[in-house]
Amino acid sequence: MTRPLVALAATLLFAACAAPPRRAAVSRATFDDPALRVEASERAQETSWLTGLGLSVPAAGVVRERPWDLPLGPRSFVVPTAWYRATPPTRVNARALRGDLGLLRLVVERAYGGYAPAAARGWAWDAWFDRWDRSLAAQGEAEFPMRQALAPWEELMAFQLDNHSGAVVGEWSGSLSRSAMLASEPTGSCTATRGSDGRVVPLRDGDPAQQPRRAWRFDAEARSFAAAWYVSFPSRRGAVSALQCGGAWVDVTPAEELPWAERTANVRAVLGAERDVPAWRVLEAGVGYLRLPSFTKQNTDRLEALAPSLPASLDDLVALVVDLRSNAGGDAPLWLFSRWLGDATVTRLAEHSVERRRSCLHDSLRWGYTQETSRDVHAPLARWVGRMLRGGLATLFQPGTSGCPDTLERERASENYRDRRFDPLGSRARPLMLLVVDAHCASDCEYLAASLAKLPNAVVVGTNSGGVGEFIQPGYFVLPRTRLPFRVALGHSDIYGDGRSFDGYGLDVDVLLPTAASQSPRALVALARALVH
Repeated sequence: MTRPLVALAATLLFAACAAPPRRAAVSRATFDDPALRVEASERAQETSWLTGLGLSVPAAGVVRERPWDLPLGPRSFVVPTAWYRATPPTRVNARALRGDLGLLRLVVERAYGGYAPAAARGWAWDAWFDRWDRSLAAQGEAEFPMRQALAPWEELMAFQLDNHSGAVVGEWSGSLSRSAMLASEPTGSCTATRGSDGRVVPLRDGDPAQQPRRAWRFDAEARSFAAAWYVSFPSRRGAVSALQCGGAWVDVTPAEELPWAERTANVRAVLGAERDVPAWRVLEAGVGYLRLPSFTKQNTDRLEALAPSLPASLDDLVALVVDLRSNAGGDAPLWLFSRWLGDATVTRLAEHSVERRRSCLHDSLRWGYTQETSRDVHAPLARWVGRMLRGGLATLFQPGTSGCPDTLERERASENYRDRRFDPLGSRARPLMLLVVDAHCASDCEYLAASLAKLPNAVVVGTNSGGVGEFIQPGYFVLPRTRLPFRVALGHSDIYGDGRSFDGYGLDVDVLLPTAASQSPRALVALARALVH
């Protein structure tokens, strides 16, 4: 999850020297391999690509001949962008992966935002890495499928789900949320789920994310609300059919889960177009509609082009529908709302409770994120893309810090998502802001939704968002022997402000819309008008 380009002066931000985690010694063999080098032609090609975009590159170039050598510095782990463009491997050599494991360990220990949270819950990092190393050593020169090679990482994800970290190959190893309605109100604390296959999975005691919550159902025909209880859970748990609460089993009905084409049919019907792009239109008199699909570089370019045609104010609207369904994230354009809310309000909305680990690897891994998400950009650059690339390049040439110490940056928000209160019959200022989310609203989509949800006239509707925001700011790198692209989250976010799980559970909704029909343009307009008094 990246942060928008807004001032954070109102945020309580401080840097505290964290107690560095105990680090196992990394074998010199990890670094002394003569094959660990980037060819001069590849380094020159990277410089040529960047200068062709109109960027200024120092004479030394961006990529070092040996990016993995010690001591670590601002350009450590920086590789040519062409490495991110390459097709990822589907099989891996055990000896090569074992050689790369030391580099992965180094990054995890020094930069991973989930390192301390997992250790606090009892995860034994040293023992885990040592078991993985012994397993690879026993395989010798064997080659096996990527899923088998990364089985230990799956073990970590089963313990601490992190949807922003892992190998960037093949099938995504993460798990988005699923929402399901309870047949009746629970009579006590819930302790387990039961799948359609009969498998029972215990719930973690004391984690509010795993408990049912009350929302509201809306009847568009009768224009009426009724209380409803629902639960969300990671999709990797499979089909859940019942929830054990107060010693009794309560049946649950999963929200409708449609293929992508059907999911976006409502959106494309509103836009009157075959492509899902940023768009503005008036659904009917007094109800505006702003479509914000995934925040890719291309869509942000389109949004910048669209912005001048947006109304200067929302005074003539009764409601504004902000459609965030099927938005996989990217770089959240919170700046767009300054035109309607003012800079001071947007600055306040941008405050979230987060912690970021800073080491000498932070900037280089974030440059890897920039490379991954900008690998297909071409000249001439959009203004904001140029600013982003120039700023990222500048960080790579700052003086390094001896020893690569860890620093912990903390921000504490005065408002958190759990502070929200919703009454369907309560009065709200106009224009109502209807934030429509689903299980495919993820990462910066959730950041934007959680930010706008702080507004007193905002209502969150749909099904729970995907839950890709507990571990934030992914940093990218490529393991050199296997050419395996990897990413790890560099920070940890507490969106609710009470330490509950988020990844795989997502943002709770005020009004549950569990079917495609309940999310149709007609139903959304009826809901918006019913909420405005």
